[in-house]
Amino acid sequence: MKKWGIKHLIVISLAALILGYGLGKGAGAGSLVPGSSQDPLVSKSYVDNYINGKYSELKNQVEALSSQVEELEKLLEKIPHSPQRVIKLTIGSSTAYIDDKASELEVPPMLRDGYTMLPLRFIGEALGATFDYNDQTKTVTFKKGSRTVILKIGSRTAEVDGKEVTLEAPAVSQSGRTLVPLRFVGEALGAKVDWDGSTKTVTIIS
Repeated sequence: MKKWGIKHLIVISLAALILGYGLGKGAGAGSLVPGSSQDPLVSKSYVDNYINGKYSELKNQVEALSSQVEELEKLLEKIPHSPQRVIKLTIGSSTAYIDDKASELEVPPMLRDGYTMLPLRFIGEALGATFDYNDQTKTVTFKKGSRTVILKIGSRTAEVDGKEVTLEAPAVSQSGRTLVPLRFVGEALGAKVDWDGSTKTVTIIS
């Protein structure tokens, strides 16, 4: 069976429409037969030329669109992307790693009443947060982007963007540094927090 290409199908469809139109107008003795030599307006060569013209026009449009897409991709490549930051801390260790670069901690992470407690300010500043501490009220306020967190030493509740959240364990102060439960770090800073129990290592990704 002969396979028809898309161009042939378009030609046949167009011819059928023209033929139907001609029949609707009435096929008298003097009417022209579409596609015949007496009706060159809708001859096969005319239809072929018309289809080829439309095909070329469409092809040019597609090529122009492809060129625009390539230019857009080049522009997107020039847009700076915020690099992913990875922080690693180990329970009892005063050495932490920010993107594989060692940093010394004033207070190491610790286990307290069964909860992993992390130095909030060190992690927050590494992720771009700013901190303010009110010694009279023992309140820590820090901001990261549009997020604002208010935390009180000794309290199991905190405010994240005006909404109250409950901590697994109260925030504590150790040698002038605030430590908070591991899970709260993710909630407060919008970071992903992983715990490796075998090495007692915390990995924070933001």
